[in-house]
Amino acid sequence: MKGEQFTRNIIEYILSITCENINDMNKKLQCKHSMVSETRTLLEDFIEFVESNRFKTMVNWCQSTLETPQLGNSTFLCSTCEVVVSYLKTFTKSEEAKSFVHQALDKICSLTGSFEDQCSFLGRIFIDKYIDTISSTDPDSACKVIYYF
Repeated sequence: MKGEQFTRNIIEYILSITCENINDMNKKLQCKHSMVSETRTLLEDFIEFVESNRFKTMVNWCQSTLETPQLGNSTFLCSTCEVVVSYLKTFTKSEEAKSFVHQALDKICSLTGSFEDQCSFLGRIFIDKYIDTISSTDPDSACKVIYYF
């Protein structure tokens, strides 16, 4: 459930930076349709690439229905979160990961027609800032923020 909401949020963001400035309604609808299906496919591939168990744990960690383990406090959840954030730090430092993310961006932007350059420019800024943020994030601090999210 939380994973689906995450996917929808990413799709809405991608639509807002790629399709909203198109004046021709037919092209705008075509752009939105293409972006939704391509983004969903790329996210599914990305999640699979990032070892789905770890990624799903991170996405589901903040569900309001998630109960604290019976034995002890939330130490298990904090440890799990820290492992996931540490993994993401390592993942985002990998040239293979950066290449994968940039290839996905290029594929999405190629669908925007005359807005391909604008899409690529904005996407690279967003992706590079995301990668920089993840790379410089302290796992303990990140998990405290996620806990109160």
